[in-house]
Amino acid sequence: MGLDLPHHHIYIPSRSRWDPCYTASMLRDDGVPFTLVVEAVEHEEYASRFGAENVLVLPFANIGVGQLVAVRNWIRDYSVSMGETYHWQLDDNLRYWRVVANDWRNAIKSGPAMALIEEFVDRYENIAIAGANYDFFCQPAANTKPYRLNAHVYSCTLVRNDMPFRWRGPRNEDIDICLQVATSGYWVTCQSNTVLVHKSRTMTMQGGNTHIYSDDGRLKMSALLVRRWPGVVKLTRRFGRPHHSIDWHKLRGTPLVRRADLDWDAMERNPIEAVVTNTEEVV
Repeated sequence: MGLDLPHHHIYIPSRSRWDPCYTASMLRDDGVPFTLVVEAVEHEEYASRFGAENVLVLPFANIGVGQLVAVRNWIRDYSVSMGETYHWQLDDNLRYWRVVANDWRNAIKSGPAMALIEEFVDRYENIAIAGANYDFFCQPAANTKPYRLNAHVYSCTLVRNDMPFRWRGPRNEDIDICLQVATSGYWVTCQSNTVLVHKSRTMTMQGGNTHIYSDDGRLKMSALLVRRWPGVVKLTRRFGRPHHSIDWHKLRGTPLVRRADLDWDAMERNPIEAVVTNTEEVV
């Protein structure tokens, strides 16, 4: 597989963010194909900016707080119907990519960044969800591992379409599905600390899913996770606000499963190893 462009299709669920829609603009500027997934009432605005050929209209609208959950599951089902084995789901507020090499965060275009993650995922049998860590959470250091297994993967996700898990709502669907994977005993999530993405911080843009944080939204979100995952998720406070606490380290005992049909000796000589620094099944 070439590393100039991602192999798997990219979907961007978006609502009321046609101007700006940072992710779509970034991918367009980098020459990477994508599909925006929007409500019918906003089709014209998105199509006028990004082309009707790049916009897919949802068959439903205005279904409340849990809308994004339904959208994510619909995108996956649509991807399956198109015969795709994996698909990307990207939030609409991603700005740029970085790749860590020689303890430096270097700029990298969208195509190679996503292709690097795909190439790594394709080596294993049991990665259900993969993606890039945020650049502001991952500072280059000699002891930083190139990836984490069974970590929270969000905003930038490569999804394996035959995984036996679905998004559940109405809130924190990204955390919930990662916990479903991490507690399965076989499947894993994989968060890259080598390829990183930068996004606009939560609550700094209008539209999207911002409304769920208003009033006591944060408390409801965290409390739902605690009820759904007792003993795994705890209710706490961060920055003076209700929040959830998850000890992901306790969920990282599941190893990667190498594909048996690959020549691993040859891959160790693959130039990609200069970027993805190793493929050991360590966390």
